[in-house]
Amino acid sequence: MNRKSLAIGMIIPLAAASAVATAPAASAHSHHRSSISCDLDAYKVGRHGHDIKVVLDVDSKGYQGREFKVRIWQNGDTIVHRTVWDRDGDFTVRKVTDNERGTDYLKATVKNLRTGDTCTDWVRVR
Repeated sequence: MNRKSLAIGMIIPLAAASAVATAPAASAHSHHRSSISCDLDAYKVGRHGHDIKVVLDVDSKGYQGREFKVRIWQNGDTIVHRTVWDRDGDFTVRKVTDNERGTDYLKATVKNLRTGDTCTDWVRVR
C-alpha cells in the first residue's frame, strides 16, 4: 500500500464516523408533535408482589376542559377503558391489577377527543 491509498483509506472512515456523530439522536417517542404527553409507570405491590400498581400521568399541555379517551392494556387485555374530562391541564389514572406469571407488558394510549392527538407509552414489569 502506498502513502496515497493509505491516506484515502484513513479519511473515509473518519468522514463516516463524523457523519454518524453529528446525526440527531433517535427519539423514544413519535416525531409527530402532540398536544398531550403521557408517562406510564408500573410496579409490584403487596406483601409478595402479587399485584401491580399502574399509574398513568397525562399532561394535556394547556388543553383544559377537554375529553380524553384512556385505554390501558396488560398483556393484550384491556384493564382500563374510560373517558376522562380534564379540568386543569393534567390528570392521573391509577389501577391495581393482578401480577400475571412471567413478564407483564403494559401499554397506555390517550386520545384527545376534540383534536384527535394521541400519545402512547408502555412499560414492562418482571
